This record gives sequence, C-alpha cells and structure tokens, in this order.
Amino acid sequence: MLSCLLTGLLVAVCIGPGIYHAQSSAVAIAQDELLRHVSGNVVTSAALPSIKIKVSKKYKYVGGQSFILYNVARAEQHYFTEADSRHRIKRLLLFQFEGYLPTNNHTYNYPLTKTVSIGGQQFLTDTSFGNVAAFRQQRSDSDAARGANFLESKGYVLPNDVAFQRFVRMVDESNRSEFLIVFYEDLREFGVNAGEAAGENNAAWRDGVTRKLSEHALKSFEILR
Repeated sequence: MLSCLLTGLLVAVCIGPGIYHAQSSAVAIAQDELLRHVSGNVVTSAALPSIKIKVSKKYKYVGGQSFILYNVARAEQHYFTEADSRHRIKRLLLFQFEGYLPTNNHTYNYPLTKTVSIGGQQFLTDTSFGNVAAFRQQRSDSDAARGANFLESKGYVLPNDVAFQRFVRMVDESNRSEFLIVFYEDLREFGVNAGEAAGENNAAWRDGVTRKLSEHALKSFEILR
C-alpha cells in the first residue's frame, strides 16, 4: 500500500503498487467485476497469481467485492468467516488480489524479512494486533474499512480487537501486483484486548499468541496449486 496501515479488514498493506497488473492499458475492467471464482470453499484465480486454494469447512464464504483503491490500484477481496449463531465473527480469512493501475508506475515494497513456505510458494509474513474501530477511523476509504463495511452489510458483527497474520507474495516480476492472505482472530479468544496485548510486559504472552495464531491460520486453508 501507499502507506503501511494494518491490513484488509485490518488489511494494512503497504499499498504502493498493486492489485491488477494490466497487461494492456487498453484493457478496461469494471471496478466491481470479480475476476476470481469461488465454488464451495475453493478459490480459483486464473492469473496474478494462477492459484487454487481450498478453505477449511469450518469457514463460510461470505462473498467478494472489488474496487479502485486510493485511485491507484484495483483490489479484489474474498472473505470467509467462522462466526457464532449471532453472526459475531470469531475468525476471518481474507484473500486479496491487488495490482496497480496502468495510469501509474508504482511498485510494492514491503519491509518484511520473515518468510514462510505454503504449498511450495514463498510468502512474506508478519503478525500484529489492532482495534478495529480505531483503524476504521484512520481512513474510511482504505481496503480495511471497505472490508469492514462489506462484512457488516452481510449481517456480521466485527470483533473489537483482533490478532492477525498476513501472508504476502509478489505475483509479477515488476512488483506491481500482489496477493495477500490475511487471517484474523478475535482477541477475546485469547482473553485480552489490543491495548493489553501491546503492553511492555507482555512479550512472552505475545509470542505464545503469535504461535497459536499462526497454527490456526495455516490450518484454515490449503494451496492446491
């Protein structure tokens, strides 16, 4: 992203270059058109990247949306949730396909160094904590805020505070298109809020939560190809 925020519901991606890498400036795609397909719990993308992902049956597909982000990139989001009987979200899985528009020459640049191999593919990864309301107030036109609005429009209740892990991969040589997977979990599942999680004396606790969060994230989906 142009500014490193949080990520997608909290998708705080470093949005510089982005989601849709146009192969021709003459190619026009409606901003609300979905280019990826979801059947059951399988997400299929034909390009940028070419990938097929199977989501755990614990998660329900909510739907997808696409939009022009900050007037420089096209983003497409697909959401899966694990929620209670009152539609309160416990865990959330986001797949975001993003690429810069041909009207600019931006590129993505992440200050991340940790990597993880998933399905034979290398992803940059990091983990953080955040308050959903505070993040939404920072910028109402962010991908995170749009994602939150989308989920609420489907009748879901967002957590107050979340822990989340994101997995990021550049999907073209120019670094103008990226693919993100973001896994969120309600911090109440761990018995604290975002303020407590950020406390100076909670380093050991954060390490434990990070390990559990990563375990839950990697069990929530499988890359088939």
